[in-house]
Amino acid sequence: MFVYIKTLMFFALIQTFLPSLIHADLINDVCAQSDFPAYCESVMRSPKNPHPDLTMLGQIATSALRNTATNTIVLFNNTLNKNDKGQELSDALVDCMGYYKAILSITDHCTSSLIAKDYPNLVRYATMIKFHTKSCYALIEPFHLDVEVLDANYNEGYLASILQVIGSMFPTSKRS
Repeated sequence: MFVYIKTLMFFALIQTFLPSLIHADLINDVCAQSDFPAYCESVMRSPKNPHPDLTMLGQIATSALRNTATNTIVLFNNTLNKNDKGQELSDALVDCMGYYKAILSITDHCTSSLIAKDYPNLVRYATMIKFHTKSCYALIEPFHLDVEVLDANYNEGYLASILQVIGSMFPTSKRS
């Protein structure tokens, strides 16, 4: 009887804790393959979503990407308004804001790809976002702007990296 109760308790504990261990591994797997694992962990771990699947992680990354891109546009605009380094910087910031408006549009396509389970296109859209962030960085880096401005530009690239990993992890997805 004692062995029976111990066995029941053991299986009850496994049923309670195993799902969270499996999902914790999913987040670890995604983040380990991303460009900046520590940043990925900070974005993906959420007490609101104790048992995320790949689709939910994709939605979290897309939402975070939309928020950071919006904040980066505001930061670029503020930097533009305070610009004392000349017309070349102004032009670079205006071009970067254009890239970031495109990024916002692409996040809508990322959301649609997740809903439609079109994972190869999710990877493609995330790759486009990374290209836009790198293009913007190339424009503003020569001006030696505040670290805050340059770092803001990295966040979207890191989030796009997470989306690339998520898109490539779905069983029907092709790796690119």
